[in-house]
Amino acid sequence: VTTSVTRVPLAGFTIDGQDLYGLNGGGAQRCLYVDRAGTDVMLKDLTVASGHLSAGSYGGIKGGGAYVGNGAVLTLQGSTVSDCTAAGSNLTAYGIGIFVENDGMLHVIESIISGHGGEGRVYGAGIYARSAVVAVSAVSMVDNIATQGGCVFVTKSSSVWASFVDLF
Repeated sequence: VTTSVTRVPLAGFTIDGQDLYGLNGGGAQRCLYVDRAGTDVMLKDLTVASGHLSAGSYGGIKGGGAYVGNGAVLTLQGSTVSDCTAAGSNLTAYGIGIFVENDGMLHVIESIISGHGGEGRVYGAGIYARSAVVAVSAVSMVDNIATQGGCVFVTKSSSVWASFVDLF
């Protein structure tokens, strides 16, 4: 499924891809935008792939696979976020795979975050957290290429909990 910028104002919303379906930005746009307090989204057995950020991307140059912000919660279980990119002249990109900010929460369980990178300055190619909470368990983070924080970049009052995480 190729998506446009998707706003999900729902609580307790689950997408179960059953390892058959996914969200694909088609190399042209962000795959998922989860914003606003009270929004709680779970992606189960789903692939989020080929999101793209450019200097003109909605919401700035952050979160090509998924953007989570302003008190929203995103949970990935048994899912993959892969192959997101960023491009543009004088570009600074944050969290090409997943960007979490402003009291947003990200839970990643038994999932893969891989293959993110871009041109210019890239911070936290896999996950970037700013004033957010991130918890990862049984996660593989592979081939995320960044100027700093290839797999994870954490800043400004963020909390990160990790267990059984493979970083390559």
